[in-house]
Amino acid sequence: MLPLLQLNFGELCRTGLDFSRVDGTDTDALSDAQIEAACRVCTGESYAYREEQLREEAVETGQNLDQLLSRELLHGFTFNPVKRRSLIWFGRRFGCVILTVCVAKGQLSPEWLYSVPGYLESGSDFVGRADRPYAYWDGHNLHRIYPNVQIKSPTGILICDFGNAFGWSLGETEPENVPAILANAPEYWEYSCVPSVHEEIVAVKGTRCVLLHSLYGKA
Repeated sequence: MLPLLQLNFGELCRTGLDFSRVDGTDTDALSDAQIEAACRVCTGESYAYREEQLREEAVETGQNLDQLLSRELLHGFTFNPVKRRSLIWFGRRFGCVILTVCVAKGQLSPEWLYSVPGYLESGSDFVGRADRPYAYWDGHNLHRIYPNVQIKSPTGILICDFGNAFGWSLGETEPENVPAILANAPEYWEYSCVPSVHEEIVAVKGTRCVLLHSLYGKA
């Protein structure tokens, strides 16, 4: 069983008002407080990566998308550590994977994220409607995080699905698919299995690092 982190998004992320959230809504029927509540969202520094280049890199290196991204983040934070806690969101849109780095105060723009394969552009942005929390830097260690939801799986293995427009999702799969996902078959590059151990020792760019896997709930 993975340990559970209680994450307070309000304490981890700056927020701003994204008035596009009420497009098509009859705002005359809403109070100012209701409009603000609907429009106040997390903000951070977003990095866009071309999906096709990420796929090529993942297949060439025998990884899936999840491994590729989490290990790039692990290496970057390990060798460029910051004291500020950071929440990293994952999204997909416009043919790109979007990683948004959020901190409570100021702005965090890690230059090493420019070197992730497929880098296209970056800038300050709102966290997308369909983006989901993906990783958490606690000031010392990087956690690959998973929602604390109760899902039954006939295989006992939960699958992360990154191949949709809703950021990423967690669920089960047909038993016959599990061996290919575990083996990082190219056709399953957008899927990964949730590990059962908290600490994973991985080799990233010739260096051994510790990647933590944790569940998360909203504090």
